[in-house]
Amino acid sequence: MLVNFRVFSIVLLALLASPIAHAAGFDCTKANSRVEKIICSDSPLSEFDDALTATYRGMLDQSFAQEDLRREQREWLKKRNTCGDANCVRAAYRMRFAELANPASIPRGAFWPIDNRPGERSPESERLYQLLVAEGWREPLGEYLDVGDGAYFITMESAPAASGLFYAIPRTNVLLKLGGPFVELRETHRLRESERLFIFSVKGYGFSAYTAVVVANPRSKPSVIPLASVDSDMVEGGCGNHPKPIKMAGVLRSYAIKDINGDGVLDIEVALTETDCASGRMTDRVLQYLYTDGTYKERSLTRP
Repeated sequence: MLVNFRVFSIVLLALLASPIAHAAGFDCTKANSRVEKIICSDSPLSEFDDALTATYRGMLDQSFAQEDLRREQREWLKKRNTCGDANCVRAAYRMRFAELANPASIPRGAFWPIDNRPGERSPESERLYQLLVAEGWREPLGEYLDVGDGAYFITMESAPAASGLFYAIPRTNVLLKLGGPFVELRETHRLRESERLFIFSVKGYGFSAYTAVVVANPRSKPSVIPLASVDSDMVEGGCGNHPKPIKMAGVLRSYAIKDINGDGVLDIEVALTETDCASGRMTDRVLQYLYTDGTYKERSLTRP
């Protein structure tokens, strides 16, 4: 199926610039279902609904299998209508929009692309793109992960000084750098009902680290726990591979989440090996990080 990206781009930009709030692809004055009321009460979701409706109608006009496309859309609407909150609805629109407009953009992992090609960005991606442009990126190219309630993690691909992991809240134009330049999401967990934990591995020129990020309220600044960081070469680690003379080099061996429970206490232990560059002596260490209610403490444990 073909999509007229030029027409879609014009429609999308007009929707994003429109001063009319909460306009959707259906009449909000007649919204009856739970999902329709969620969409009409959320401006970004309304933009998503508008853009998806425009894309669907454009494809329907050009399709040689209109009945198949109509059937697919009806099936998607049934699935969308089972959602119980805005986060579920947004995920449904994100996937359906990609299926219709640009199937190649559907990722294998958790992060979705922020495309720098006009006409191929969803309203969600467009908001993040414009936020990055406002912060100084000329042609942002990266990926994003929906944290919920209008907040996102962003990983940027650009010059090292501008790349890395960011926390974005487009509604309030907040963009916080959390680490980098090279970042990989390792795992995510739910702590208490309102808290989520994200573990990232971070690498740079001459160091490697683990970073834990706890999001309690997606619309406010997250808690960042800088887990163990060592001086090392990006690939192998060790004194000889470091770009400048150092006294101590290290290798991060592993981390383990020892305790996650309903009382909000988080216990993370990181195992590492340090090398004294003068003597060559190697020492195994275990560092413990205890987090609760937005604060954390670090201590060194006796190695086994």
